[in-house]
Parts: sequence; structure tokens; C-alpha cells
Amino acid sequence: MSEATQQLLAHAARRAAARPWFIAHVLDAYLAALGGEDEDLAATLDVSARTVSRLRLCRRLSEGRNEGVVAIAEGLGIDASRLANLLNAAEAALAVKDGAPRVSSALLAARHREPQDETEGDGHT
Repeated sequence: MSEATQQLLAHAARRAAARPWFIAHVLDAYLAALGGEDEDLAATLDVSARTVSRLRLCRRLSEGRNEGVVAIAEGLGIDASRLANLLNAAEAALAVKDGAPRVSSALLAARHREPQDETEGDGHT
């Protein structure tokens, strides 16, 4: 890859951080919390700066994301467990930065509900 192409890739990766659907968004929150740089991410993942730029441009993963982590890791040549650990820490850093707890749909489904009044009946006898 030429130097000019590498610079364009790095520029695109930095711009992606402003958009919450890119992994770059959560990585920036993580780096801000630690006072780190992309070089620190490269060292953590044992990859090149180019690979970190490519990672930043990947779409952010949603819940139940194990398959997505594996696919990204295989596609970029990153150890999947290292990537999963980094993304978990990055998501946590973003949640702290935003100041709002992120509640999964599974937790919402399991929320406490008041018991029905026995006189209403639930259709079961």
C-alpha cells in the first residue's frame, strides 16, 4: 500500500469516529479514557497501524456479536480474544462517557412486573 493510500485510510478512519455505527467511535472513547493513541491499540492487538485503521472502519457490532468479532478478527488477522476484550473495554468506556447505562433487550424483557390481581385471572385454572 502506498504512503498516500495509507494516509487516506487513516484520514477516513479518524472521520469514522464521529459516526456511532463505526467501531472507530467506541475506540475513540476508549483511547480518551486511557489517554492513549492508535499506536497503543496496535500494540494491544499486536497488529500494524494500517490494521487499526481498517478496524476503525468496520461497522460497530450489536448484541450477540461473537460471530461478528470472529469474522472481523479473521478478516484483519487479529487474535479474536484480544479483539473481543478490546471491544468490550471500549464499549464500557463509551457507556461511562455517555453517563447512561446501556440496557440490553434481554434485561428489559426480564424486568420486574407487578403480579396480577388474583381476581383478574390469567386464563389458567
